[in-house]
Amino acid sequence: MAKRGWIKGTDLAVSARTWFHQVAGPQFATALHRKKMHSGNAPNEHALLAWQARVLQKARDDFEAGLIGEFTLDDRWLGQLVALTKDRDGPRKARDLLGRNGIGMVVQSHLPGTYLDGAAMVAPFGNPVVALTLRFDRLDNFWFVLFHELGHVFLHLYNSLRFDFFDEEDGHKGDQYEEDADKFSLDHLIPQDAWRKCLSRFALTEEAVLIDAEKLGISASIIAGRIRKERNDFRLFTNLVGSGSVRAQFEGLME
Repeated sequence: MAKRGWIKGTDLAVSARTWFHQVAGPQFATALHRKKMHSGNAPNEHALLAWQARVLQKARDDFEAGLIGEFTLDDRWLGQLVALTKDRDGPRKARDLLGRNGIGMVVQSHLPGTYLDGAAMVAPFGNPVVALTLRFDRLDNFWFVLFHELGHVFLHLYNSLRFDFFDEEDGHKGDQYEEDADKFSLDHLIPQDAWRKCLSRFALTEEAVLIDAEKLGISASIIAGRIRKERNDFRLFTNLVGSGSVRAQFEGLME
């Protein structure tokens, strides 16, 4: 936390306590504890708490700056988000689009011991917040994780349980909440009927992926990434998944 500039001072324990109180109030330990953690690893709970507090701090700053509008539980605008996948700067534009629709999007690199890819939570000011760590700097991963967290927003965050969701990719086998969010992501990016008609699933050529992407109006990285995942062969389409194309769009926003 000190290395990243979140806290300062000679007594870091006091500085950390003061920072937590400022960010989450005097009841920060209880305010931030209702989590559903889906990880193949055992996370450091203190690091996870600090990471979440930092995410909420940045979301609050965006809210106070007028960058996050009013939120309604209506996902009909998500087609606009899918269309952004075609743009080189789509991830950066996605943050603006989510904000206009009342959802804070925070890009925050994970702290050691947290193993996070993304999270979804409700901020103290009442709006949903999705957070991405960009642990894997690839376009296909960015879009899948973003829509997965949006699945939690629209399917789970506002039910009676009121959990926050913290996700590590592939760390949630057998969990219905995570399976629902996976399906939400897959179906919004490529509807099932359209996926069944994609010839690239069988041809396994870059040309076929590009043709299918053009027909669907989405980034080729999404099709390439889905084929790689379904076939469990990550040697496929290395030129199409957008490696090294995401973090640079959020330079200066990740710490």
